[in-house]
Amino acid sequence: MSLLLISRCRLLAAGSLGTAALALSNLSLGATAARRPRHHKPERRTVPNERKNRYRKRTIMSNHSGQGRKATTAALAGLAILFAIPPGAATPASVAAPPDTRVVASMTASGVQVYQCEFDASHRLGWAFKSPLATLYDARGQESAHHSAGPKWQAPDGSTIAGRVLSQAPSQTTGSIPQLLLETRSTAGSGALSAVRYVQRLDTVGGVAPTENCMTEHQSGRSPYLARYVFLQ
Repeated sequence: MSLLLISRCRLLAAGSLGTAALALSNLSLGATAARRPRHHKPERRTVPNERKNRYRKRTIMSNHSGQGRKATTAALAGLAILFAIPPGAATPASVAAPPDTRVVASMTASGVQVYQCEFDASHRLGWAFKSPLATLYDARGQESAHHSAGPKWQAPDGSTIAGRVLSQAPSQTTGSIPQLLLETRSTAGSGALSAVRYVQRLDTVGGVAPTENCMTEHQSGRSPYLARYVFLQ
């Protein structure tokens, strides 16, 4: 992990949550921004087998590069949460795991909270929450679930759950969305998430409504966030 990436995490502890979370959400671009310029060599005529070998080599290198970026994103998200959460902070009782449950999986999420500009009861424009949009990573940095409107979580094996909020608690990090305890209300498919009964959203960083005023109805805004999701059976 480079000093530059770790310094981005430390921005969280200094209170620059929006800046740091935005840097994390753009990591897939930032982590590759310092590539060296390529020196193009004159092309030479190649036989079909040579072309196939070159294409195969480029494909393998591209796959390794993509996997590396995903692992870096997951590791950096975990570090950011570590720097942002006060040492020794305990899970609030209101969002603690219910009795007689066990952890199925714990994943780190990096994504955005999506907001939309709508009129309120007083006919004034303001940001209204619309949906989450995040990728969840396991401890090895592998993509393990996608989080979207519903709220829903879908694993790579197709198993999907939708939840409803039971309770919430303030984040331990100022200027961040609350921590939640959710109950599974529906399931689809068979796989890693099929038996999940509850989901905890913990250690949230960022994700609150955009600070700039919304100017037109249905205007969309996105706020980067990090969180730890714990799936309970």
